[in-house]
Amino acid sequence: MTKEELVHITLKQLSESLKISPDNFRLEDLAVGPVSGSFQGPTIVWQFKVQLKEGQYIQDPHNANRTIVVTFNKLAKQLSCSIYFREVNTYNNSIMPDSQAIVQCFEYPILNRTYRQFMKIRKQLIDQRHEKEYHDYMRKLNNIFPTTHDEELFK
Repeated sequence: MTKEELVHITLKQLSESLKISPDNFRLEDLAVGPVSGSFQGPTIVWQFKVQLKEGQYIQDPHNANRTIVVTFNKLAKQLSCSIYFREVNTYNNSIMPDSQAIVQCFEYPILNRTYRQFMKIRKQLIDQRHEKEYHDYMRKLNNIFPTTHDEELFK
């Protein structure tokens, strides 16, 4: 098995997990707003979390902490997948991964299937983030103007 196959399998599992539990993901990317700058490029972070009653998500206290970090380094044109058996929130905490696979995406990354799969997951997370922002805005607008969208209901 090659490193590219390992990264591809990881991204495939993350893609399936995104369909089932999208709240386990966090995207560190300039496309979704300011980032802490701790990661080297667009980064997808997966951590198993559970939802509290208030709508907040915390690390599951019944399961061991696990983190998967997938980063695309634009300068080196490398896609790296790191697995940690602990909670990792910043690059400073992720000094030594428990397992790592790095794939070189060559001159034209778009021709690499793992890069395309990474970008697909990234796009889904960005779309999900924007959709959540739109729903939050509409909910707040409905609190101010309760008759919002009434005219569309009676058409």
